[in-house]
Amino acid sequence: MLATEDMTKNKHLPSQISKIVYVDILTAKDSVIQILKLPVTDGVAAGDILLPKNVYKQGNYHVRAYTNWMRNFDPEYFFNKTIPIGTLVDRTVFSTITLAGKFNEDKIKVDAIIHYYTADGRDYAGRKVSWKVQNSEFEDNLSKGKGTTDSRGNLAVSFNTSKTAALSTAMLITGIEINNNTTVNSYPLKNVAAPIDVQFFPEGGDMITGIKTKVAFKAIKGDGMGTDFKGTVTDNGGATVATIATQHLGMGFLNLHRQQEKLIKQT
Repeated sequence: MLATEDMTKNKHLPSQISKIVYVDILTAKDSVIQILKLPVTDGVAAGDILLPKNVYKQGNYHVRAYTNWMRNFDPEYFFNKTIPIGTLVDRTVFSTITLAGKFNEDKIKVDAIIHYYTADGRDYAGRKVSWKVQNSEFEDNLSKGKGTTDSRGNLAVSFNTSKTAALSTAMLITGIEINNNTTVNSYPLKNVAAPIDVQFFPEGGDMITGIKTKVAFKAIKGDGMGTDFKGTVTDNGGATVATIATQHLGMGFLNLHRQQEKLIKQT
């Protein structure tokens, strides 16, 4: 629901200001190739995006949606989404991916495990796979490589990059060879680009100088979910004053004195 600009004077009703939702389809180079105008009824607009072969080629496309009223404000509030469009050669190829990212100063190491399998759960073992990491701007590939799935149908992909900002719009694109054809899959890397956010919550809301206070903390990944985390708390002199580790769903607690200046270091 995009046209909800004034909420009808805080009555929590759909806005009546905008009657049209505009949907722009852009190429990876930000060229508009299609514009939809969808009528709004009771704050809701619905429509379809047709993909004629003479207009859409395989690649990443950007969808932007907004109302005319929303153009008076920051474009950051527009709906934005990058979607891959490709040709599915073999519909019997399914896959899942597990992603992990680890920051080291100004670089990030990304590790991925992709599992290929059939509709009835059989693994695609011993299959050749090529892969590349490409952002939505169609710049040079951030990384690329080749591999072969193991006996369980898994392919391990690992790469390092200093272009951490580019990962927020990047896709891991793979092509697996099945029966002399190549099936293309794309996986967004947005979540691995965001570092772990560690939030602290002192008991009672404040810390009092000279008194040991219980401090709860929670570690959150880029997708908003809790994650396991280990680290140390050091004072201004670099001495370790506490060791922390999550206990459940990214949460845990420690005890600190207020006079200790804290610096959290992930391990």
